[in-house]
Amino acid sequence: MLAPSGTMLPMKQPHSTCNTRAREVKVASRNPCVGLLVSLVLVVPRVGRADCVEPITSVRLLLTIEDAEAAFGRLDLEAFQRGVDESALLLPCLSETASRPLAARLHRLQGLRAWLLRDTTRAEQAFLSSRRIEPSYRFPTELVPEQHPTRESYLALPLDEGGVVELPTPSVGSLMVDGRVSHQRPLPGPSVVQWIADSGAVNWTQYSWEATELPPFSVLAVEPASPDRWRVPLLVAAGSSLLVSGTLYALAASSHSRWEDPATPASETDRLRSQTNGLWVGSMGAGGLALGAGAAAAWTFR
Repeated sequence: MLAPSGTMLPMKQPHSTCNTRAREVKVASRNPCVGLLVSLVLVVPRVGRADCVEPITSVRLLLTIEDAEAAFGRLDLEAFQRGVDESALLLPCLSETASRPLAARLHRLQGLRAWLLRDTTRAEQAFLSSRRIEPSYRFPTELVPEQHPTRESYLALPLDEGGVVELPTPSVGSLMVDGRVSHQRPLPGPSVVQWIADSGAVNWTQYSWEATELPPFSVLAVEPASPDRWRVPLLVAAGSSLLVSGTLYALAASSHSRWEDPATPASETDRLRSQTNGLWVGSMGAGGLALGAGAAAAWTFR
């Protein structure tokens, strides 16, 4: 098992090249004891809701996480791995919505597991997911001693790194990501994703990495906008613009007639000329709008 200083204490299993009496052995790729460490940190198979014997509560899952954390703190690698495996098996059977603190603890647990596997990328991403939820959290010394390299890995990635990926919108119910309703999953890093029914019941829960495919759920169909829906508004706009254009044109013609009338006082000619020109320009503008709207309405009949 790993010691707080980043070294590995020899396991009790017999091994021809592992000194069971040694107090401390440096972790290195050439050390045959590393094989024992890696063999203990197993990959947990995916479990679906249908594989659950019975639903479990958040309290039971939390107790399992606490047991695993305590095992890590006392350097009991085998008990720690059993706790990680059990929490991974219990999570899909969760009958309640996962709280944000619970999601954060799951991320930290997976980060510690990845760190033991020396999978730096996954460890840092899992720790980042935890810090997005609880940015001020730091490992207590009874879990991770001061100056332990895990602490450096925990803070390796900045909180503002990455982006989000859009999730499909369910046709019924809603999605929860890390304890809150959302249709966005932050990246990089894992997320606890749940599909919640309108009644509040949990349809499924999954610990999801970026490349993990979510379990199936009914997706709200987004129909493409039909051109027909714009036909009536466009026809109304074309007719209204044409009416305005005709009205302005008639007013411009009347103003022009008054401007040409010899009986019109000279003091009025400048005003009438400006008025006529303005009405003429307005008439042409409204006519252009009518033409454009009419052409667009005609396109919807294709």
